[in-house]
Amino acid sequence: MRISSLFGRFKLICIAELPFVASKLSIAKSYFLSYFFSARCPRRISVKVFCQVHDDSDVIEDWIQWHSHLFGFSSLYVITDRPSCQTKAIINKYSSLINVLESPLGCWPDSLGWDEIKTENLAKAMNQYAFNSDFVIPLDADEFISYDKFPSKNKIHTELERLKKTSANLFKFHSEYRSHTTKQCHTKPACEIMTFSYHKPSYDNRKCFARSASFRRIGLGQHNIYSNCQLDFAVTSGLCLIHFMWRGKEHMLMKVSHNRAHLINTTGGNRRLPRGGLHYAEGWHHYESGTFDRWIAEIIGVPSHLIKALSEFLS
Repeated sequence: MRISSLFGRFKLICIAELPFVASKLSIAKSYFLSYFFSARCPRRISVKVFCQVHDDSDVIEDWIQWHSHLFGFSSLYVITDRPSCQTKAIINKYSSLINVLESPLGCWPDSLGWDEIKTENLAKAMNQYAFNSDFVIPLDADEFISYDKFPSKNKIHTELERLKKTSANLFKFHSEYRSHTTKQCHTKPACEIMTFSYHKPSYDNRKCFARSASFRRIGLGQHNIYSNCQLDFAVTSGLCLIHFMWRGKEHMLMKVSHNRAHLINTTGGNRRLPRGGLHYAEGWHHYESGTFDRWIAEIIGVPSHLIKALSEFLS
């Protein structure tokens, strides 16, 4: 009796899982075949890119220049969140060309911290302006889209055209090239920093983007993305990010101390740190311990001179 009962439950579980299995097989099949059946007459890919800025005056102009080169000025949506004077001056310079939005984009609960409000702002803008496009891509102001270590417009568009032909709706960036420098500061990091280390995060920690027609919402840090279909899962694309994560010792210390200084008030009178990477907490620990410079040397390690096309274009 127990055996038949267990067998019955097993059959029910298998039947319940069939839609998920079928969906994954269908997506995997179309993804695999897309490598072999490329379009003979590639069509223009329409992409809308979204980011939120605060104090990013050293990279935001290069971010605008690069992504307008890839997709056009009108495809860029920049949300300003209490921008610094220098950042605001750069945004105003391009305000007639790009789409500038002001935070907050909705009436968010008081319990939300600035990190969660950023996520809500991006999701609201992506849902509102996704029309007439193939893909929506949320980025940070220090993240530049590339194809592997080749920041080539042709390679990026070819990969997006391939993804467009698949049945997948959600996508992950393959990897990151993270900037490293031992200099005190850089005026234009995207042009000056030429050393990068290669990182391939775990699947859950890879940044995401989506097919515009299916996008619904994103998670904190753009590491998770969701569509209108519960059966969807994100497939890994050939695109990667050039991430100017550290832009000099001054910038590193500023990010670490800013993260610690801006505690977020939550319900019940509690306070919490912004939901950033563990490197913020680790950096603050080394700063308090007097080992900050040694920590910088350790995490930089041995970078490689791989990416030149981006700085050559921006220069």
